[in-house]
Amino acid sequence: MPMRLETLGPLAPALAEAMPGLQRMWRPIRNFFTWWTTELGQCIPSRLRGSLSRPGQVVELMIVDGAAKFSRRRGNQTQELARIGLARNEEAHARKALAELRTRIRPKRTRIHLGIAPAQVLRRTIDLPVSVVENLREVLELELDRHTPFRPADVYFDHRITGFDDGGRRVLVELLVVPRKLADRALAVARALGFSPDRIGIAGEDGVSFLNDGERDSDFPRQTRAARIAIGVGFALLLLLPWFALKYTARHEEMRMNALRQEAAATEKLRGEVQMLLKRNRNLPLRKQSGPMLMSVLEELARVLPNKTWIAELRLEGGKLSLVGYSASASSLIAIIEQSDLFSGTDFGSPVMPDPALHAERFHLITTVGGH
Repeated sequence: MPMRLETLGPLAPALAEAMPGLQRMWRPIRNFFTWWTTELGQCIPSRLRGSLSRPGQVVELMIVDGAAKFSRRRGNQTQELARIGLARNEEAHARKALAELRTRIRPKRTRIHLGIAPAQVLRRTIDLPVSVVENLREVLELELDRHTPFRPADVYFDHRITGFDDGGRRVLVELLVVPRKLADRALAVARALGFSPDRIGIAGEDGVSFLNDGERDSDFPRQTRAARIAIGVGFALLLLLPWFALKYTARHEEMRMNALRQEAAATEKLRGEVQMLLKRNRNLPLRKQSGPMLMSVLEELARVLPNKTWIAELRLEGGKLSLVGYSASASSLIAIIEQSDLFSGTDFGSPVMPDPALHAERFHLITTVGGH
């Protein structure tokens, strides 16, 4: 049940101002605990898992084969309660079956869930950077038309975090999508029968809700005892929220620092290889050409070339220097090399080609050695 801030008296203005920030902080924590509790639940024996389920019953309504099928779920047990035909020639039988159904369920202790057939739900597993977890739903909404044939306005969707990869730097997300027209049609049937579902999910599955907070109807029943208990637990969690936020932020920063350390280590390794090559070349007999010696050329290149640029092939003939290599930004190399008094007339010998495997650009430069 949505909370009315005015009932909190003097605290209402401060909470109203802080609520958007608290909601942004809560999303990644909620997603993490959903994934975590799901994983832990798989470790609990089925009998014990059923005894730990919350009290009351869930009546699941599913529209299938031209009929409304009502099933009662208690833990892992499912029992069909009624099957009400929706055809016009079945109206008398439908009214009788509906009346019998209402005598078998207790509204105050019953949650009505509208179940979509699993075959009508589109599932996709998406690999995303872990940094998007705090705004995961917004990111998925923007990416929806890339991973499904639907536009965001045409569907309801939910997601579940299924795990992490690449040392915690990538998050695996299961995207679940149902066409909006199909879900709205099933919801209209439920209301026509006199039921207001408090969740639209997947038939036979828990933990999926295709209606987010902004799409839920205000007349959905929220006054159950379980809901009131959940509000009390929510207040308790609110006191612990700063601690959870700090832990999550610390973990995120630690992963970012690890990535920076790895990049710095790779750069330092490349620098060491260059220094080792220069040291080795100093012990070789060098011959003079029409311009400066080869060692001078190598030292000047090592000085002027930027980081994330390395040479795969170097050839010096008759004052012409040919360089083949890779760089994060090959287009800027001409201006950089021309700043040296040792080189002039620098130009590309062939077009710059991107290399997706190295995340760099392959270049072929030709310059004249001997100054301007």
